[in-house]
Amino acid sequence: MAFASKQVYINSTENAIQTFDRTPKILRRIMYLSIVLIVVLICEANSAYTVNGINYICSNIATRSDFPLVLPRNIQKVTLMGTHGLDEAFPNGLFSHKTWANVSELSILKFTNIDIIEKGFLHGLEELKVISISACTDLRVIDQDIFYSTPNIEELHLDRNTRLNLSRVEAALIYKLSNLRYLSLTGIQAMERHLVLGDNFVKALHAKNLSCLDISGNNVIIVENAVVQDVLPNLKYLNLSHFQIIAPGGVDNMARSLLKTIELVDLTGVQYIILQYLSQEDHTIKVAEFPMLCIFSCGEWLIKLQK
Repeated sequence: MAFASKQVYINSTENAIQTFDRTPKILRRIMYLSIVLIVVLICEANSAYTVNGINYICSNIATRSDFPLVLPRNIQKVTLMGTHGLDEAFPNGLFSHKTWANVSELSILKFTNIDIIEKGFLHGLEELKVISISACTDLRVIDQDIFYSTPNIEELHLDRNTRLNLSRVEAALIYKLSNLRYLSLTGIQAMERHLVLGDNFVKALHAKNLSCLDISGNNVIIVENAVVQDVLPNLKYLNLSHFQIIAPGGVDNMARSLLKTIELVDLTGVQYIILQYLSQEDHTIKVAEFPMLCIFSCGEWLIKLQK
């Protein structure tokens, strides 16, 4: 009986193949495309994606197979949102298809189990101008050469990566991203006691076209050296909100330099500033006596410098 059943199966398969061969070409093509569509739908079953004009959003990415390898036409902004399932490094080669070549904005959010981003991950995104890798709470390491293939980045957001150490960011920025104008490091390395702005921080930002710097939401910031005006000559906006500030020697020079160019400082929720007086030339001036206009709105202190 088993032999007979096997023979019947073989005969049925051969008959199906012969029937397919006798099918008109147009019908065979339709059948083939239908099979391809079914396979694509199965691959997309675990993830949800939406297309809105030039925006592509793919959420609930749990495995490597959930990443979109090919984009719809004319997509320029992509958001990839993860779940707890992805427990390895981001795979390289995700953006190698030609449909990624015109993407200018990329957001990678909530991949909470990812702990490293390796060199080569961003290959294929040469036109990228804005990138956000945020809320990846296990992220500890970004390769120091991660931005070699994306020289045109103007905005970099690395927010709420609570295990990402500032030293990793500094190494990745030194001698790269000369067009960077917006840097946001909100709430990084929350597992550490403090954030140190020292020589490496100055080197990382040197010769950048930075106009906005957001380092808010950190517990304590220690300024080891002055961030002098020739390092950040175009800085207009500085967000220092929601942390304590420890400012030892050298901060007086930093303050004088920054106050020459900055237009807006956000000090929302700042609890304590150790240095209460800033030295200027031959006398001491209280912070409050700088030519500033204080605005209190919706519980937020915004200090706008008068020119």
